[in-house]
Amino acid sequence: MWRPGDRPTMSTFLSAPQFAFLAGISRQAGHKALRKAMAGLPWNGHILLVRQASGEAGGGRSGLRYEVLLSSLPEAFQRAFRTASEEPVYLPVPVRPMTSKFIPAPNQTEEERKRLAVLRHIMHTEKGTRERGAAIDDAVYHHDVKKRTVQHWVKQAEDHGWDLNAFGRKRPSDAGQQRVWVSRPFDKAFRAAGRDHSELVELAEWLRRILAGCWQSPLQRAGWKRIRLETLTCLRTECAKRGIELPENAFHLSRRTIEELRYHQIVDIAKNDAKRFDDMKPRIFDEAQYLSREAIEMLRFWNDRDRTTTPFPVGLIFVGNNEFAMAETLAGESVLSGAVRSRLLYELPLAYTHLADTDLTIFAQSRGVTDGAALREFVGHFKDGRAKRDLRLADRQLAVCRREAGDAPISLDLIRDIITGG
Repeated sequence: MWRPGDRPTMSTFLSAPQFAFLAGISRQAGHKALRKAMAGLPWNGHILLVRQASGEAGGGRSGLRYEVLLSSLPEAFQRAFRTASEEPVYLPVPVRPMTSKFIPAPNQTEEERKRLAVLRHIMHTEKGTRERGAAIDDAVYHHDVKKRTVQHWVKQAEDHGWDLNAFGRKRPSDAGQQRVWVSRPFDKAFRAAGRDHSELVELAEWLRRILAGCWQSPLQRAGWKRIRLETLTCLRTECAKRGIELPENAFHLSRRTIEELRYHQIVDIAKNDAKRFDDMKPRIFDEAQYLSREAIEMLRFWNDRDRTTTPFPVGLIFVGNNEFAMAETLAGESVLSGAVRSRLLYELPLAYTHLADTDLTIFAQSRGVTDGAALREFVGHFKDGRAKRDLRLADRQLAVCRREAGDAPISLDLIRDIITGG
């Protein structure tokens, strides 16, 4: 076999990868061509002299590999090979191209899980082997999926390096772009009539204003069907005014289009039903840790989306120090159940070290300390870790200061005598 650096002669033999490179075909196709030529079949009208060699790396399972005589190749191949060998240059090693990134559509978790169950045994087999075919047949039998479908899934996953994202459906190229303006039947008829797209966009914006006005009016009390009826009447009138002639079946609005603007009904409710408007306001339970565990659990249970029966949304705010834990203990001492804790939307941990000097200054001012020197002495007491920044203890100490000061302002001397001990 010819090696890089050797001078080619009439008796030079080339390996299947070298022959494939000269012929501009894949390694598999080159190996297949030499195997057929070994059996006496012509390749592109030429009879190639092929032999089997052994003893070096590169052979198949039996340790044999195919080699082709250089002088039996077409003259163009021989000339190209000799020209390339004079430099000398090395035949490049085929590099597997980088797979493209597969961008799945949203909410594909279930589809990916389904396809992974079908392909989990196939992905460990080589392409074109009997094991791959047997694995596909097993998947078709056990998962009741058409063979053509499984083969399509395998190709899609293999083209993207068996990336898990490639197990789902591909994200549409126009995802995130508005495709329906008024409704599918209306848009189709509008374009078929030869009307301009900008006019359709303008008409859709006009229609949204009409829908919003209907929901804001007493008409909303009759429900979405009545609003759709009135809106379609307005749409027919507007099209006639603009000279747009469309078939009757084009005038259609989906319930989804109508319901998207339902939130505008709050305008009519606020004007005409004060009780209902007040009930619709969110209810916030501040410092809900003072509620019993049973009360918190009841509010959580009946306010879940799948069983909501309360006429208003409920929010719970839990405030606590180090002794109040958001997590349950083994003894179940926390007032929070696991179900309540799992619905936590926002958590802000607070420790004594989180209190800044500004917070201490504002706290002291709210307790009647207005003298600048007294404020500086009070804040300085908590610096350098000399005292824990415990507002509960500080509140008790400032209460003593207020009692001692009487009607007079809290002075620097009082702060030193009672709090800092300076």
